[in-house]
Amino acid sequence: MTTLERTLVRPFQANDLAPLVAFWNNAFADKRNFYPITAADFQSRILDCAAFDPNGLILAWHDQPGAPSQLVGMVHAFRPPPQSGLYAKWEQQHQLALLYVDPVHRRQGTGTRLLRAAENWLYYCPVHAGGSAQPCYGTVEGPRPPFFGASQRLGISVHDRSLINFLAFRGYRIVDAGDVSMQLELAPRPAPPLPDLAALGLELVSISHEMPFQGREPRGREEYALWGDNSGEPYAGYVLVTGDHLLQAHISWYPMRQAGRAAIAGFWVAPALRGHGLGRYLLDRTLYDLVHAPPPWRGYDTVPYRGESKTIPHKGAFQTVEVQTHVIHHPEAAALYERRGFVVEMAWVNMVKECTVRGAKPVGLSAY
Repeated sequence: MTTLERTLVRPFQANDLAPLVAFWNNAFADKRNFYPITAADFQSRILDCAAFDPNGLILAWHDQPGAPSQLVGMVHAFRPPPQSGLYAKWEQQHQLALLYVDPVHRRQGTGTRLLRAAENWLYYCPVHAGGSAQPCYGTVEGPRPPFFGASQRLGISVHDRSLINFLAFRGYRIVDAGDVSMQLELAPRPAPPLPDLAALGLELVSISHEMPFQGREPRGREEYALWGDNSGEPYAGYVLVTGDHLLQAHISWYPMRQAGRAAIAGFWVAPALRGHGLGRYLLDRTLYDLVHAPPPWRGYDTVPYRGESKTIPHKGAFQTVEVQTHVIHHPEAAALYERRGFVVEMAWVNMVKECTVRGAKPVGLSAY
């Protein structure tokens, strides 16, 4: 019997959780922003996610005579979730969140079988890989750090050539270049002067998971009111609202799981109010708070608690802050970050497989 014949590819089952977590912590330990997860982490973040379907989480098990079956690969695909609540603002897409095969079992057809099983389950195309609309693993459901990767999703790094080549060989192509993660080493700074908000009919309001936004949001930007308490996951930020509490600008941040690190998300100013220094103020106020504000605004620690990873306030300050942006779609924001000292730390690849691929050619040898 060949290695491929001894490998069973099937959807996730409840009793797979413990070996899946062990496999995950070994497989992705070298990934950017990785932190070890527990079964409780995976249960609450992925299995309990409204967009999760066990048929889309497909595992490869290798049978060896005289030994238990060994998990050697996995793929996770998502059909478009129901377009309600937080999912309503995202384009309906078929997503490939991740694909991984143990290096010992690569070049034996396992990756191809996993990908084919995922695409057969998705049934429709195009299929997006590494995109920003990944359910469950990213920030689609609320501001919280992924298990690894970019600060807002798992993503595919430009350096992951084996996966990029593998997908390209099977009809995926790179699209929408310019997606980057930028980082800033934090240091003491003066408090920024508050703009003349009264002249613009605006008020500054602080928000957090403990003090969720209570106002109204413009059509198409509904997000903060839906975050609510974020299931207890911490976040904080500021909004600018009109006298009748209509949101006109916002910024938020959340702690990463690595000590001393935070991430910015949800930075926006209404087009009609741009050019008044509001974006500069919100960003500078956030950077000031990350260094100078008292706990819990100033830092968090992640500690084991009754078998789970809990994030709690501590007295230490943040040392770095990360933001994910797009240098082509959002050039003004990227330029503002650069002026504040942010530097590009990683670039990300968005890939898509269309329904019909004409003239697709391999770009390299497959490692999967």
